[in-house]
Amino acid sequence: MKDQERILQYLNGSLSAKEKEEFMKTEDYQFIDQVTQSLQAFKAPTLNTEEALTTLKNRQSKQAKAVEFSLWNNAWKVAASIVIVAAALWFLYPKSSTEQFVASHEQQTEWILPDASKVVLNKHSELSYSEEEWEKSRNLQLTGEAYFEVEKGSQFTVTTTSGIVTVLGTRFTVNSRENYYEVTCYEGTVAVTTTDPKNKDTKTILAKGEQVRWVNDRVQRNTVRAVHPSWESGFSDFEEVPFYFVIKEFERQYDVTVEYPESEAERLFTGSFHNEDFNSALKAITIPLSLEFQTKGNSVTLSK
Repeated sequence: MKDQERILQYLNGSLSAKEKEEFMKTEDYQFIDQVTQSLQAFKAPTLNTEEALTTLKNRQSKQAKAVEFSLWNNAWKVAASIVIVAAALWFLYPKSSTEQFVASHEQQTEWILPDASKVVLNKHSELSYSEEEWEKSRNLQLTGEAYFEVEKGSQFTVTTTSGIVTVLGTRFTVNSRENYYEVTCYEGTVAVTTTDPKNKDTKTILAKGEQVRWVNDRVQRNTVRAVHPSWESGFSDFEEVPFYFVIKEFERQYDVTVEYPESEAERLFTGSFHNEDFNSALKAITIPLSLEFQTKGNSVTLSK
């Protein structure tokens, strides 16, 4: 049912007689016929022929009058065809009910969800949910990092490629990047279920001030004193995190490419850098590891 190409060929008259005969036996033709019948309820504007002719005699020749009426009839046919095509396309093509939020590389983005819950997306992050299903289930899909302040209500679920976070009403962050997955609870209780095949059915419950992190399939639990994510205040904060992840975050925040010694990739880093001061941030990630840096355009090179 609903062969879009064949329907459009029928509407623009490009089908052969045999093709048209075969098409009129299909459900698609019945669909178009129903749309056409519905449009019959609309009528062209009533034209007072005598009054129009009198006016035209005073202005134009008989030939001009013939052209005028011919143009009117053709225009009406074209308009009717356009309405039919538009109506058909409306039924043929699905309407998306997915709402999507995107944070660019330039700034964080704050949104208010339909239930008044707040979400702040860190740079280079995306969030989406179904508007149709929202009242039934508060389910969202996240790529990247986001901070949530969830209003109390039905179950609130954030799904990523690395795991699923489930809450009722709380404040928390989810950071889902390549080979890195971190969830921090600032208020209430959070249930984290990993979807990594190597950690099947692993469920972790976090209370206020607790954090769980998966790095290259290694699990680490931490205690946090902060009441909100540091990046919301303009800083990227790290505690015993592999240096390669620090570099990735630096690249996201400043939209640059960084080259560094491969031997430093897994070295653990503890510290922070400012998200709006490039030179200060560069010093913050190199001085603790005794690294030198050189910059050229959007490229940064680190060396020992």
